[in-house]
Amino acid sequence: MFHSTEEQILKEIRQGFNVVWRAETI
Repeated sequence: MFHSTEEQILKEIRQGFNVVWRAETI
């Protein structure tokens, strides 16, 4: 259960970071 939550959180953070990076780049 913990592993699943950790993976989901990491994925969400990564996605958010990508969105910010894209917005800054554009």
